[in-house]
Amino acid sequence: MNDRGERTLGATSGHRVPLLIVIGAFVVSRAAIYALGVRFDASPLYTFLQFADPELLHHRLLETVWYLHIQPPLYNLFLGVFLKSFPNHFAGAVHVVYLGLGLAAAVGNYILCVGIGLGRRIATALSVLLTIAPFTLVYENWLYYEYPMMVLLVLIGIAAVRYAGEWRFRDGLVLFMLMTIAVYTRQVFQLPWVILVVALLALASRRPKTVLKAAAIPLLLVLLLYAKNAVLFGVPSTSSWFGMNMARITLNVAPKSEVERLVKEGKLSRVALVTPLSPLSSYRGLVPPQKPTGIPVLDRPLKSTGAVNLNAKPFIEISRRYATDSLKLVRADPKVYAKGIAMASGKLSVPATDYSYVYPERDEIRWWDRAFNFAVYFRLPGLHGIGCFLPLMYLGVCTFGVRYVVRILRAGTAGPREAGLLVLIATVVYFLAVAALLDYGENQRVHLIIDDVLLVLVAAGLHDWARARRLRRAV
Repeated sequence: MNDRGERTLGATSGHRVPLLIVIGAFVVSRAAIYALGVRFDASPLYTFLQFADPELLHHRLLETVWYLHIQPPLYNLFLGVFLKSFPNHFAGAVHVVYLGLGLAAAVGNYILCVGIGLGRRIATALSVLLTIAPFTLVYENWLYYEYPMMVLLVLIGIAAVRYAGEWRFRDGLVLFMLMTIAVYTRQVFQLPWVILVVALLALASRRPKTVLKAAAIPLLLVLLLYAKNAVLFGVPSTSSWFGMNMARITLNVAPKSEVERLVKEGKLSRVALVTPLSPLSSYRGLVPPQKPTGIPVLDRPLKSTGAVNLNAKPFIEISRRYATDSLKLVRADPKVYAKGIAMASGKLSVPATDYSYVYPERDEIRWWDRAFNFAVYFRLPGLHGIGCFLPLMYLGVCTFGVRYVVRILRAGTAGPREAGLLVLIATVVYFLAVAALLDYGENQRVHLIIDDVLLVLVAAGLHDWARARRLRRAV
């Protein structure tokens, strides 16, 4: 089998058995956890701040999604479509979609591993491990956007491998449209990420016009979302939450006495004294009142479920105040921000299943979760839940991975394997930088997005190291 055929599974006969093993692992593991009592949890729809009011998603979907400023629109659009289509069986219908995503990830991980040159045996073993990993089993049964995003990154890696095979326009369009879907789904992925990947592929392929041509329409779609939010809300981004997030990693970390002193001295606004994500009533008198717009998702302080509606228009100005105060605090006391980054990095090193909202699902497979976290992440008691190998994996991708990218750029001969690794390395490094520098709170849940591709990259690095060592011994 030629190299391209191996990478793209062009000849399927040799991959039939490995794929059957991977699919079998998926089917058996899902039947097993169902027998153990794991059920899909759709309760976040009614309580989580990231989701629009389910009543509005059901009855005023397009208006609500159009005027959504706290989040990119796509996941809420997905929720609204399913609320309208399956009002009496919403949880079951979404669970079917998540199971489909799980199967796509199982097969996709195998295709990706083969595409970056890991070989069938390693690809099969790693794909089975990722398919039955506790973080996969748990988050596949919990309504949130992290699990679809995890699967999407696997598909992006496959698309990059395929695109670099012949650098065809349609393959490039698929890759960059998948990236656009990521931007429209999750606020951590912004325009700089898309530009970074486009630039790296353009440089590595020595085909800048070809890459830019394929990326033109997806880039335009991203810019249109930015433009819409800038015109409607004065927020040239996919989310108005930058200030909220910065406050959590600065103002929330600083000693309360220091924040109070800076407010008393007039260096910070009184908004800095309020815990971010608080109800609108907590900010009464601190920001100018907003005139009603006649649009429920912008006017109502609370959702129909009683949860806080952070998409109410006054929160745009509140987030700006938080951003201004956070940056002033960073200039006044950089040590506070350094402490926040250290705390965020520590939480990024905690396994994703150590997150209170998924404990009901995790507890049904607690023994497997403990065994996996010890064997794969080397999680030991007494280390605040940190898996010792996780920060080492991050460090490896951010050092050896970046050096690999530089080598590809210098060589200018990016083939399928190199392109796939380049896109995944750039994505993981970008993600870790944003997650560590711009928010502190639920970082252990956030890194689920990269868990699959991170382990694939680590396997690729170890495989290259072992092969280089064998070659040195042969010489």
